[in-house]
Amino acid sequence: MVLKPLNSLNFHLRHSQCCPSSDAFEKTLHILVRMRYFDKAWELMEEIQQKHPSLLTLKSMSIMLSKIAKFQSFEDTLKAFERMEEDIFAGEEIWYRRVQCTP
Repeated sequence: MVLKPLNSLNFHLRHSQCCPSSDAFEKTLHILVRMRYFDKAWELMEEIQQKHPSLLTLKSMSIMLSKIAKFQSFEDTLKAFERMEEDIFAGEEIWYRRVQCTP
């Protein structure tokens, strides 16, 4: 029952010609990390990065990292941040433009 949103989004990703909404992606991601299904959440992030990278936002990153920080160790949180930077958001201008502090 918990994985119904993931199954629904996966079906949409595989059998639809249009892009899923960012809201559907973010809610599915939130459900997965809240239930501590971090492996499935990483798989979803990687699939979205390959098929619909425009859905990856700082909000989706914060959803993932906030729950990792809450439920896992400090070291795991740092590794997750590095994985986001190197694998999920690699080469994205939005990553660097939005994270920089303005004076």
